[in-house]
Amino acid sequence: MRTKLYINGEWVDGIGTVAVHDPSDGSVIAEVSIAGDGECEAALAAADAAAVSWAKTTPRFRSEILRKAFEIMTAENEAIATLISYPLHGINFAVAIVNPKNLPNCSNHCNYGCGINVP
Repeated sequence: MRTKLYINGEWVDGIGTVAVHDPSDGSVIAEVSIAGDGECEAALAAADAAAVSWAKTTPRFRSEILRKAFEIMTAENEAIATLISYPLHGINFAVAIVNPKNLPNCSNHCNYGCGINVP
């Protein structure tokens, strides 16, 4: 599991780390990077710069990106559900994997966006 910050296409360190705990037993699941002002500014600048080229892409290209996101979420369903069921929401695995408010709903939105008839 990656624990650094993803900024402008690269995994970078933050200003420090924070422990993520499993609420069921208090054990540390991971140490994740903390974004400081510099990292936040860099992420905003990268997103702003990317928006210019993204706006020039075709609907077909965007649809292909959504399709790939759907495929990845579907293939990694159990791993993502495990992460959701840990400290993020404190829900159990069975709920995380089937609840329509969680992963299936997210991947289905990507899939729906891919299915819109675009030139």
